[in-house]
Amino acid sequence: MRRHIPLSFLLVLFVTLGCEDSPGPTTPILPQGATISGSIVNSGLGVPTSSSGAVVRVLGSNLSSIVDVNQSFTITGVSPASNVTLEFSGTGLSSQIPIGAVQQGDQVVLTLARTNSVLTVDTRGRQGSGSTEVAGRVDSINGATNSFVVGGQTIQTNPATQFIGASGAIGTFADLNVGLRVTVTGTTTSPTSILATVVRAETTIPDTPVTLTGTISDLSGTASSFQFTLDGRVIRGDTSTIFDAGRSFSNLQNGGLVQVNGTNKVGFVQASRIQIL
Repeated sequence: MRRHIPLSFLLVLFVTLGCEDSPGPTTPILPQGATISGSIVNSGLGVPTSSSGAVVRVLGSNLSSIVDVNQSFTITGVSPASNVTLEFSGTGLSSQIPIGAVQQGDQVVLTLARTNSVLTVDTRGRQGSGSTEVAGRVDSINGATNSFVVGGQTIQTNPATQFIGASGAIGTFADLNVGLRVTVTGTTTSPTSILATVVRAETTIPDTPVTLTGTISDLSGTASSFQFTLDGRVIRGDTSTIFDAGRSFSNLQNGGLVQVNGTNKVGFVQASRIQIL
């Protein structure tokens, strides 16, 4: 005897199979955690060393990366935390770099300067959570537009921008100096430009030696206290500054080519020796 299948059952079966075959609405897969990337450059001090092959590890996690032949690294999936620290080891490196707090979706980009086995932060950028942050030295200042450059980023300011000194005191745009380390928080206005909400001066620049060569401009002062600008950096000298080949302060002139050996200070370089080329 042939058994007849009820039509109602066939309809239910058809609808069920159709639902299984038809894809429903999908939820987009969001990237998990934060991404920290960076590059390592030689500071110009100590013995130049390649960092290729060094291990970069997020302390307290199993996340790590290897510095590639381009001296770069990237770590993804860093869990949001209030205090993230990177540890570098291998190729003679032994350093820990504090990153601070990271949130879901943050993009942190570092440039690290290597001196022998030690790394220091040259510039730090962070984008996410609706704001942008960049930290580093002030490379140049444009008083006409009330803007300055940090790590290749043009920092624009306006009357609403707040300036805070290293001591916590409220400052102004006029307090900025080339070489001063600052942390800028604001919003991105273009791939290379940020409108600053807060500009905070960091602690003073370590007394590190520096050698600069360039053309003198804005020369002023006397032999006991003088200054000039060399490729955007302020150079200061006094009676302790040594001049080579029997030269003296009187031989300095705007447009003259010089080599300066000195020490980094906050906003200027203190010249210990000047060679007129």
